Amino acid sequence: MNHTPAYYITNWKSPGRTSFRQHLIEAFVIIGIWGIIAVFYSLITTITMVSRGEHIKWIEEYGFELLCIWPWMIATPIIFKVAQRYRFRRQELFKSILVHLSLAMLIFTVHSVNQSLAVHWFFNEPIMNGYIINDFIFFFNTRFALYAGVVLLAYLLEFYKKNHDSRLDEAEIKRQLSQAKFDAIKHRIQPLFVLRTLDAIEERMEHDTERADKMIADFSELLRIMLDQRGVRLILLEDDFHVINLYVQLLNNRFDLQMDCITDVDGKSAQAAIPYGLYLVSVFEFLAKNHLEQLRNVKKVYYQASAAGSKMELKVLLTGLHLDKDEIRQLSREANFEELNMGFQTLYNTDYLFEVRSDEEEGGFVIDLMIPFINYTNTSFEQGENAPAINEARL
Repeated sequence: MNHTPAYYITNWKSPGRTSFRQHLIEAFVIIGIWGIIAVFYSLITTITMVSRGEHIKWIEEYGFELLCIWPWMIATPIIFKVAQRYRFRRQELFKSILVHLSLAMLIFTVHSVNQSLAVHWFFNEPIMNGYIINDFIFFFNTRFALYAGVVLLAYLLEFYKKNHDSRLDEAEIKRQLSQAKFDAIKHRIQPLFVLRTLDAIEERMEHDTERADKMIADFSELLRIMLDQRGVRLILLEDDFHVINLYVQLLNNRFDLQMDCITDVDGKSAQAAIPYGLYLVSVFEFLAKNHLEQLRNVKKVYYQASAAGSKMELKVLLTGLHLDKDEIRQLSREANFEELNMGFQTLYNTDYLFEVRSDEEEGGFVIDLMIPFINYTNTSFEQGENAPAINEARL
């Protein structure tokens, strides 16, 4: 949080701050600024009198300047409000000049009277109308510069606030756009997936009603979960596996595959909260569309999760499936991995890349994601040490 005077002056109506505290902060900032100006003027007076060989007490001189300058402390909020209400625009220029001159004359007069009282108090000089008039005329230029400075400060702080708010709005719009793209990518495949599954069910009903009934049951359950999880950012790992397992079984029935979905999850990761895994559907659909024959060779689909410190690795391994670099680039384009990675960055406030690769040592095609470890309890998320915050996460 930026605790500058500009922040406090331009955020008087922040919702998390009480009215009393708001006004107290205003008062301290204004008093502090004019107190510094009083120090400046007292130093000038002190240096001038010392150069003349006159004896002067600095504390008394500062007290004198502080007493003289208090009308400006009171007038500053009024000048701010007038500056915001009466701007120097062409259509109301004359009115604004008249209002500002009237207010300036009033402040200058009060200042002159107050200064004559201060002189009387500190130096035992008599209060005379002639002194007040001479003081008004002699210090008119200085006071006019002070008034113009306060008006300029009001406009500068207003510009600062608008610029600050616009940056926050821009960042929020970008974040929401990234999240919207992320959600769209996750759910983009659903219409095509639904149509293909319905066609497969219809075909099975003509030859294998028992299998068709099983497909309908799995398909209905998967659709229910998809609808329930709309807008969800995080999901329990065990629920995510249930979604992927349902999908793999449907894929088996659609294309007469024999893939068996197996979990390989360490004890720490069992209750982890992870990104909603429906984005994996786009990968499987790409493989079914473009590499179905290779997909028929896959017998095991390992759903793996392992946590270490504040990080957790999610991995899906399709044994016996291998793609070359060009095929992986095509998959990355069609599954929009760039948008997916932007979505993970939005979710976790830092970069966590979604990757796919063929790995002979691991024995097949690997879908990999390294994310923060977040343990889900009955009441809250407990993030691992140094894990970043989650944006708008809910279960």
